[in-house]
Amino acid sequence: LFSIGTYTAERLIEAASIEVLSSDNPLNTDEWISRSAYIRIPMENNPTASTWDEIYLSLKTKLGNKNRLLKRNPLSYGSASNTYKIESAGGGLFIKTVSASRTNVLHCEATSLRTLAETNAIRIPKVILLENNEDFAWLALEFIDLKTPDPTCYAKLGESIAAIHRICGGKYGWPEDNWIGA
Repeated sequence: LFSIGTYTAERLIEAASIEVLSSDNPLNTDEWISRSAYIRIPMENNPTASTWDEIYLSLKTKLGNKNRLLKRNPLSYGSASNTYKIESAGGGLFIKTVSASRTNVLHCEATSLRTLAETNAIRIPKVILLENNEDFAWLALEFIDLKTPDPTCYAKLGESIAAIHRICGGKYGWPEDNWIGA
């Protein structure tokens, strides 16, 4: 796919990988309409159908029965994680999946996001849940639609980052090892 250009590859993945849930039964993955069979996906981070059932059940339990999960769109696939957007009746959700051996990476990401959110210095997506089974771990976040920045965005971002860096903890360092860009 990369030989045809990044933009074309992204459009092919986008067009071929959209999966739609049956409106009658949002947890039945056998009824999904899927055209993603022709896209090569790193299997290490690609949840199985039964894991997606677990993900949907955990989201349904956390968000309540009224928040129907409508469709799942892959956003990116990689060696470290895969990401998806799930459309729901209550808004979008951002889902990151990793192999179960990397559950600690998602735990650290969730902890870091919660800590950054407590500063109220910059808009941080809300952590919805972090769960895992024997094979995969998943982190669900509030989905934030990104927009084209206007001329004032960069100044606001700089001010927000500066505000975060003015906050001092009780001691130097972080309570646990962490990752950047994983």
